[in-house]
Amino acid sequence: MTKNWFFIILYIIFIGMATFMVSLYTEAQKRVEFLQSLQSEVEDNNVKLLAATLVANRGDGTNAIIFKEPLYEQHFIDGEDEVGLYIYKVAENLRSYEHSLAILIRDLNITDTSLLKDEDDYSTIRATIKFNQEITIGQTNKQTFEETFITLYDDTSKLLLINFDRLKAESTISFESIHIAYDDINYFSRELVTLYNSDLVNQIPDKFSNTYQRDIKFITSDEIKFFIR
Repeated sequence: MTKNWFFIILYIIFIGMATFMVSLYTEAQKRVEFLQSLQSEVEDNNVKLLAATLVANRGDGTNAIIFKEPLYEQHFIDGEDEVGLYIYKVAENLRSYEHSLAILIRDLNITDTSLLKDEDDYSTIRATIKFNQEITIGQTNKQTFEETFITLYDDTSKLLLINFDRLKAESTISFESIHIAYDDINYFSRELVTLYNSDLVNQIPDKFSNTYQRDIKFITSDEIKFFIR
């Protein structure tokens, strides 16, 4: 009897986990489908795309402020390889306004034949973010974090949101570097673009010409947090 209960419990746990994973996938698909329905309206306007994405993600009447002018923008091209990179400051009214940084990828095209894509034909783009000091978020305390971009209406557009009000540090927070990479079919990380803080490190080579501007030393928590609490 005990053995039977053991397998019943395992089965319940498995079903629960499967349901949770299906739920996550369904919500992601809803977001993509919603953005696809608005593609003609948002594909040429970053601010509209960010606004639509926040609506799709929250779905709870959350208000948001998105600054029209990006803190950083650059369009990288090398042959047929291409990526537009934009960084915006955003405030979402969840409880009170929370300050976030939106790292937006547009016009993504990677010609590497080893590029890994999932069953929906989406690539996996990751950011390794190194701050200028150790950061505390919840119970975690470290300087370097790895995050994955979400796919928007198709594989050419990706987004990463960083909530700066949840980051705690001893002094003004800035970035040392933001290394953006993609996964290949062997699940190795391959470099795409690296942004860096010229006050802290030298330029870091990546897939594109070093003539492109990559310096993000001016993006700090003081610049991002525009509401005075």
